[in-house]
Amino acid sequence: MPANSEGISSATGRLLHWLVWFLNLAAAAGVLAITFELAPKFGFHVEIAPTLAIFLSASLASVGGFAFSAIAASILSYIIPETVHALQTILVASIALQTYSLLFLWRHIRLRFVFEALLGGILFMPLGLYLLFSMTPSVYRLYLGLFLAAYCVLSVFKPRDLFLPNNGIVRFLVGGVGGITGPTAALPGALPVVWASLTTMGKNEQRAFYQPYILAMQAASLIALGSTQPSTPLLSEDALVVIPALCGTHLGLFVFKKLSSTQFTLAINGFLMMSALGLIVRSL
Repeated sequence: MPANSEGISSATGRLLHWLVWFLNLAAAAGVLAITFELAPKFGFHVEIAPTLAIFLSASLASVGGFAFSAIAASILSYIIPETVHALQTILVASIALQTYSLLFLWRHIRLRFVFEALLGGILFMPLGLYLLFSMTPSVYRLYLGLFLAAYCVLSVFKPRDLFLPNNGIVRFLVGGVGGITGPTAALPGALPVVWASLTTMGKNEQRAFYQPYILAMQAASLIALGSTQPSTPLLSEDALVVIPALCGTHLGLFVFKKLSSTQFTLAINGFLMMSALGLIVRSL
C-alpha cells in the first residue's frame, strides 16, 4: 500500500510539473498574441519573425543566464539586414532579460564579488576598445571561439576535485578579461562564466555573479561606444522587444529551477559551445 501511494504521488507530481509548464507556455503565448493584436492599435509596427527570434533566444539563454547575444545574433542576422538595428534590438532585449533574471537571483548576489569583477572590467575596457578599432575583428573572434570550444571539450575530462581559486585578485582579472572581450566580441561574460563553472559555487551563486556583471558591462560598453561612434536613435518598435524577451526569460528560468547542479553544468557547456561556434562562423 505505501509503495502504491508513492507511485500515485510520483505520477501526480509529474502531472503537476507538466501542467505548470503548460500554463507557463500558454501565458507566454498569450502575452505575445496580445502584443501582436494591440500594438498596431497604438501605432506600433510589430514584425513576427524578429519577435519570435527574440522569444526563442531568451528562452534558451535564460536557462544558463548568458549567450543571448550569440544566439540572437545568429538568428537576427538573417531577419534584420541593418547591422546597427539588429545590435540595438539585441541590446534592448538582453538588458531586459538580465534585469528580469536578477529579480529571482538577488538573494544570492554578493556585491563585493561583482564589484571586484566590474572594477577589472571597466579598467580593461579601453584595451578592448583599442583592439576593436585596431585589429581585424574576425581574427579575434576566431581565437576566442577556438578557446571556448577547446574549453568545452576539455571540461568533459576535468577531474571532479579540480577547482579554480576564488578570491578578489582572481575576480578582478576575470572581470578584466571580460572588459576586453565585451567590446571586441560582444561577449563580456565568456570568461566569467567559464571561471565560475570551475569554482565551488553552486548554480545560483554562479548566475548571481556573472549576470549582474554582464548587465553592468553591457551598459558600460554602450556608453563607451556611444562616446566614440555616432549614436542611433532608439525606435519605439525596438522597445517592444522587451515583451518577447521577458516571456522567453520567464520560461527559461522555470527550466533553470528544475535543473540539478550537474545538469546546469552541462547546459553551461552547451551554451559556451554554441557561443564558440557562433564566433567561429562569424569570423570566416
